[in-house]
Amino acid sequence: MIITYLSKRMIKGKKRGMRRWFSRTLLLSLSLAVVFSIMSILISMQEERVSVLMGSSCYPLSVRTDDLKLVQSLYPGKKVFLYGEEVALIDGKAMVIRYADDAFSSDNLMLFSGDDSALVVSPYSLGRSSDEVNLLRMAGHRIDNLNVQKSGYFFSQNHDVEERYAFLPLSYCPEGIALNVAILDSYDAGPLEERNIDYFTWKDSEIDLYSALVLERFLIFFILFFLFFVIYLSSRNSVRSFVFEKRKERLSLSVMGMGRKGIELTYLLSFLFYDILALLFSIVISIMLLSFSRSFLFLSNPPDLSIPFIVILSLFFLLMRVFDIHQILKKTEVDVRHAN
Repeated sequence: MIITYLSKRMIKGKKRGMRRWFSRTLLLSLSLAVVFSIMSILISMQEERVSVLMGSSCYPLSVRTDDLKLVQSLYPGKKVFLYGEEVALIDGKAMVIRYADDAFSSDNLMLFSGDDSALVVSPYSLGRSSDEVNLLRMAGHRIDNLNVQKSGYFFSQNHDVEERYAFLPLSYCPEGIALNVAILDSYDAGPLEERNIDYFTWKDSEIDLYSALVLERFLIFFILFFLFFVIYLSSRNSVRSFVFEKRKERLSLSVMGMGRKGIELTYLLSFLFYDILALLFSIVISIMLLSFSRSFLFLSNPPDLSIPFIVILSLFFLLMRVFDIHQILKKTEVDVRHAN
């Protein structure tokens, strides 16, 4: 109780000192808010790119089996369907043919098909000039050369899919093509692992993209953590200034017989008040900045505050602040004794 009372007395101080500390707290809050907001926006943009892939070029989970009922029993209420794919030539252009059953649907892929449910392509890949295309594909040990009617078109947010993919009903799938069961709206592979069922995720089918995303996120964290560390070092001078300004109070506490740990705890509580206040202000400012960013960021899901990132950096900031106060008080202890 006595230490808490003394900490409050240190915080109050003079009006000029209070204004100076308020400006420092506000500056620290703005700096941290910029880091928090940039990190949240960049993470949201990464998640947006991954979400565009889901249901178009890859799926969260794909099971290497053609037993659709088994997967439906493991994932009741989830969107599951059979599909297979191969590389073929359509009008001389190499494309990925995906054979899917009638249950195929995706929020990131809009299919516009006619009654015959034949070939569905992107209007940007083959154009709209002809209603019939030439399909050259492998069927077992022979080559099939077919003329297939175009029944419709599809549109996707993933332009790579529009350029490289075409869709056919599952009944067109030749023998020898391995069928998989796609699970659209679940990332939980627990039921499959419990029964030792072979599966793969979107990270396996898009290994190059996933590696690039991991590297990108590492660089984002590294750069922003470096920026955060620069902010921390610039605010470290505030600790020295605070200890210097309160040297008379420290001398008075020593004369009153308070031990080194008690003095250190008093200073710690006094300074942590400003840090916690700055962190709270930075979170509020970050929420305001993210709300404002939604008006000019073209994201299907507006960016949310990255809570785990903020918690980690806040804990790191507070722990380093405790270490700084301990070291600075330890170095200036001789000066106080000399003054005494």
